Amino acid sequence: MSTQVVQEFLNVATSKFTTPLTFSDAQQYLHDVLGALSTVFPSIDLFRNALALQQETRFSFYDSLIIGGALQAGCDALFSEDLQHNQQIRGLKILNPFLSSSCLFPVVMLSPFGCTQGRLGETSRLAYAHRLGLRSFASSG
Repeated sequence: MSTQVVQEFLNVATSKFTTPLTFSDAQQYLHDVLGALSTVFPSIDLFRNALALQQETRFSFYDSLIIGGALQAGCDALFSEDLQHNQQIRGLKILNPFLSSSCLFPVVMLSPFGCTQGRLGETSRLAYAHRLGLRSFASSG
């Protein structure tokens, strides 16, 4: 999960949720869930790659950063409702977790309330594939 996605999630979770996370709950979620999924951090190489992806795909710079982070992490799939479903970018497949056609394999759904078995699109946009060797990268767009 990219730094940008972590930032966006924490901003929304602490200010825009119907019942925003408390400071303590946000800290705990950051430690227990987001920290474990954070593997890509800002670097000059990431920014250069994002600029190249922006030129190549015509996506925004911020979307290109997320795509670049997923590529850098060696992911096979990027879950995002904001990008074109089933598009391939340098071997990375974009999947919209809210479309029924994305529900091809079981995942662990990550939410502030813990992990539950389910299928993509049921509860959370932060999905981490644990089957079929699929490495995923969640985008909160």
